[in-house]
Amino acid sequence: MFVTDFRTGIEETYGMRIREIRRVKDVFRIRTPLGTYCLKGYDVQVEEVFYIARVFACLDERGFTRSPKVYPTTTLSPVMIHQGSVYMLTNWVHGRQPDFGSAADLRKGLRALARFHAAAEGFPAGEAPASRIRYFDLEKDVSDYKDLLGYYEKKIALDNLIERASSC
Repeated sequence: MFVTDFRTGIEETYGMRIREIRRVKDVFRIRTPLGTYCLKGYDVQVEEVFYIARVFACLDERGFTRSPKVYPTTTLSPVMIHQGSVYMLTNWVHGRQPDFGSAADLRKGLRALARFHAAAEGFPAGEAPASRIRYFDLEKDVSDYKDLLGYYEKKIALDNLIERASSC
């Protein structure tokens, strides 16, 4: 019953006819005659999802093309609420999961992250709901990352010593 109600709710909320809806990991892939979309459920307050949609719109306006494009409901809301859960409909991104163990994927990811931060610069932080403000832990996070990097630097040095010793 939930699937039928859910599907009907999506069709009515977005004014679309769904050919297929399928769960893919933590999102729903929705195929329609007009294209394929991603419907993501959020386990946060609706205000936080509105904020996320504003961030996506701001990034798009500033030319950042790697963030999702939000499709509004028939009432022009960026979110759909179904049985108390909050959802947002975006474009479906075809591709593969990056492998950050690959130097090429890591470089591409870092470039995209740099472009993201450049496009996001100046976004009004005052708009962020309190639940999205996470920089109070930033100092500890940086310290943890430094410790982790230090571990790898020591491991690389140890690996080099082992390699030299085994080649003797």
